[in-house]
Amino acid sequence: MSAVRFQRQFGLSRYETAFQILHKLRARMVRPDQDRIGGKPEAVIEADETYAGGRSCGKGRGVHDRVLVAGAVEV
Repeated sequence: MSAVRFQRQFGLSRYETAFQILHKLRARMVRPDQDRIGGKPEAVIEADETYAGGRSCGKGRGVHDRVLVAGAVEV
């Protein structure tokens, strides 16, 4: 994902903030000895998703005005 898209999806006003957050996320998801998740046959992958955002008053139940955030990690 590009920093511009990340900025738009999370409603950030500054590109620099989006770039720094995205850079930190990418740095923490990479291991120096292995460049892809699930590279080893015995590897266990955990994945989860959630919706980020505030309350949606008066709009009923659901995920109005929220952004889907997904992550995966090799244990």
